[in-house]
Amino acid sequence: MKKLNELQTTELHFEEKKCKNCSLIGDPRFSDDVSCHLLATKVHKNGVEPKQVHFGTKKAIHASNYDLEWYHPDDSLVHPGNKEKFHDKSTRTETQHSKEMYLEHETTQTRQTVVDVKRRHRGTKLNTVLDPYLFFFLVAPVSNILRVMMLRIDVAIVEKLFHTTCGSNSGVNMCTYCNQRIDSEGCDFEMVHVDVHICCGKSKGSIGCLRKCSSCRQTLDKRGCTSQTWHVCCEGDEKSEGCCYRWNCCQTNITSTTKGCKLKCCSGEPGSKGCKQRYSCCKQPLGSEKACKEEWTCCSQIDPTPGCKLQWPCCQAIVSLYSPNDEKSACQQVCKICGGIWGKSDGCTNAAKHEFEEKIDS
Repeated sequence: MKKLNELQTTELHFEEKKCKNCSLIGDPRFSDDVSCHLLATKVHKNGVEPKQVHFGTKKAIHASNYDLEWYHPDDSLVHPGNKEKFHDKSTRTETQHSKEMYLEHETTQTRQTVVDVKRRHRGTKLNTVLDPYLFFFLVAPVSNILRVMMLRIDVAIVEKLFHTTCGSNSGVNMCTYCNQRIDSEGCDFEMVHVDVHICCGKSKGSIGCLRKCSSCRQTLDKRGCTSQTWHVCCEGDEKSEGCCYRWNCCQTNITSTTKGCKLKCCSGEPGSKGCKQRYSCCKQPLGSEKACKEEWTCCSQIDPTPGCKLQWPCCQAIVSLYSPNDEKSACQQVCKICGGIWGKSDGCTNAAKHEFEEKIDS
């Protein structure tokens, strides 16, 4: 040991490099007896299986034999109009005459009728017995002027002058038929006649028998000259505001059970042709992004269908269904003989030579 310690020390320098195939690190001069990997291949990670996927997108399509049909998107019934007042029953009209009336006879023709019977004397005469004093004036020689004046004296005056006291019949009117004083009860009968209207028997000049309208001059039993109209439902006059409500769009009464008259979607009549078009296959509106089928743009298959490609979860690589292990798409390089990771695992055969990379700085 002492002799060993006395020997002069010498430094040895190794050139360390890393093999690209088996991850061996060392001096290439002393690596010939260390195993390496012979052949490399690309595979996917162990324990991972590919899944069928579609790498395209889905687009909506319709059946090849579809038709376009008309329809109403909302066939519920509504009233598009407004509420208005009205009278729900008919009107009644009556004619009438003016309140101002007057009386008139039906005709102006008259006839005579007996209304009374009176006693009378048939005729009168003046019974005169001259007083001597009167005779003196009448026969005495007097002037003509005086005589004329005496003769002009009224017999009635003479009667008053000369026969008011004695009560004799001289100088008074006497009946020529019965020779009685004219103021005594008559000896004959006299019919008293008056003119009466033929229509009613009232005397001429009396108040009329018919009541007539002052406006149309017709009797009250004729058709009136003015009319009055009122509503039977509320007895309001013709111009009064309605007593009920209705829809002005269809003129139906407003009640809690009244159905609408128009379609909500287009204000069309119930049962009318649709206002929009849709696909007969799926009942979707024309131009809608939705359809009855969805097709994959990658393979034109209808969804749902299995994927048209395989995808590896380890690296998301997409490969054909018929070549799932295509090395070009694999994500990991391994030894084809032992399956070790290429460049990271110990070698498996001495038949292969190492391929060292550049020198690794220590």
